[in-house]
Amino acid sequence: MNATRTLLAERIAPRVTSSVQKLPEQEYARQKAQNAYKWLSKDAKKVVDSGEKIQPAGFFKITLIRSPIGLHPKTRRAVKALGFRKLQQTIFRPQTPDVAGTILKLKELLKVHNVKQPHETRVKAARGFVVERSHGFNY
Repeated sequence: MNATRTLLAERIAPRVTSSVQKLPEQEYARQKAQNAYKWLSKDAKKVVDSGEKIQPAGFFKITLIRSPIGLHPKTRRAVKALGFRKLQQTIFRPQTPDVAGTILKLKELLKVHNVKQPHETRVKAARGFVVERSHGFNY
């Protein structure tokens, strides 16, 4: 009985170990990049080959107008991934495909505008106050 088990183990073990080949991390990353490169369009391949950094065409001005409370957890995570923390908060994100895809997932919750440059929506006042008129008192 034990002899049969060892015989089976000797037959099966080499097959299992030989079929599973672990690649080094660098080789795995290279193969993954090659597979991704294979599906790019001709224009995108030219940009990748030239080594240029892609600049966004503009920015999205995104405002959260509805609460994600009661929605699916994936939806709530997408709201957090965009960077929202509270309602009526406005953020600016570059016009990239991943941001556009996230906006499409949340289109019922957001208000979106295209802008050329990101800018601050509010300017904080300096701390303290300034006396404009003294009403006859010398300060």
